[in-house]
Amino acid sequence: MEKVKGKTKVLILSDIHFGEKPYPGMLPPSQKIQIVRTILKKEIPDKIILAGDILNRLYSIGAESEYQKRQKFLRLFKNYDTTYIGGDHDKRPNKRMAKFLSELGIQFLPKYSGVEVGKFYICHGNEVKKFGIMTKRKEFQDLTFEKLKPYLKQLKDKLQARWLLCGHFHTSGFSKRLKVAVIGTLQMRTWNNTDLKHTYAIIDFSEHKQGWLEIKNYPLLL
Repeated sequence: MEKVKGKTKVLILSDIHFGEKPYPGMLPPSQKIQIVRTILKKEIPDKIILAGDILNRLYSIGAESEYQKRQKFLRLFKNYDTTYIGGDHDKRPNKRMAKFLSELGIQFLPKYSGVEVGKFYICHGNEVKKFGIMTKRKEFQDLTFEKLKPYLKQLKDKLQARWLLCGHFHTSGFSKRLKVAVIGTLQMRTWNNTDLKHTYAIIDFSEHKQGWLEIKNYPLLL
C-alpha cells in the first residue's frame, strides 16, 4: 500500500478501458485520449492515481499495433507523479509493458492494492465485490451498513483512512452514511441509465479545501 502525503491536488481516474474491443456507444480511443488530455490541462494535478481498468489487457496484448496504442495513452502521464492500481482487466503488466511503465516513471501496484490519501483509501473496487458488498449495476443503491461492516472492519485494522473510494462499478456517487464514494468512468458515449455519468475524482488539499473530495462530471457534447 502507498500513502500519499504532501500533495495539493490528487486526480483519480478509473475504468477508461482503453484498448477494449469497441461496441455501440463506446468512445473511440482517440476521444478517450483527448478527454484525459483535457482533464490534465484543466486540473493540473501534482499526483495522479489510475484506479484500475485503465487499459484492457496489460499482459496478453497481442499485435504490435495494440502495444503502440497503449503506449501512446500511457505517455499522457509521463510528466506526472503517477500510481497505477491494477484492476480486474489490467491485473499485471507483461515484461515489456512493465519496462515501459518504469521508463515513464509510473508506479504499478498489483490488483487488490490500494493507496491511502488523507482520509480516503483508494482501490479498484472488484475486491469490494469479493466481500459480498456490491452486485453488478445495483451495487451503490443496494448498500447497507450490515453488508459493508465486515469490509470496513478489515480496512480499519490496517489504515487510518475513514472513507473508501473505488471504481469498477461504472457509476458515481457518495454515501455519507456509509462513507463510500464511487469514482465513475469515462468509457462510454451515452448511457441508458442517466445516473451513470462521465466522471473523475479530485482530492484537493489546498488551503481552503483541506482534503476535500469532489466527483466531477466531464461534459460530452456529442
